[in-house]
Amino acid sequence: MLNSFKVRVYHSDTDCYNVVWHGAYIKWLERARVDFIEALGLDLASLEKDNILFPVVDLNVRYKYSAKLNDILTINTTLNSFSKIGIEFSHTILNQEEKVVLNAITKVVVIKDGKLLKKIPDNIKDAFLKEKILQKI
Repeated sequence: MLNSFKVRVYHSDTDCYNVVWHGAYIKWLERARVDFIEALGLDLASLEKDNILFPVVDLNVRYKYSAKLNDILTINTTLNSFSKIGIEFSHTILNQEEKVVLNAITKVVVIKDGKLLKKIPDNIKDAFLKEKILQKI
């Protein structure tokens, strides 16, 4: 499954040279993960009420090309891996000329009541299985 959305670069996303500030990409990667998980039918707000969270434990970003003010960026996210305790996402951000701006890998774990779960709950695993995502890995 590919989750994809577009964003326009605003002044608040840039530094004094009108180049996207490196940290601005992180908020788009977060949105990408949330959108991906919710597209599977999981409601993160409901999970949070049950004290289930998906904290990021590893983030590897490779900046390839500078995005600039008013660029339209496409953020693409796919699933890399799904294990007993973690989920790994792959992200690519492209500019309007289809040039790769950034590649990133994000790893999250599942915690409940502040404790790492040694096994991802079945309802979460089933959402990934339902979309046949796990069969491709």
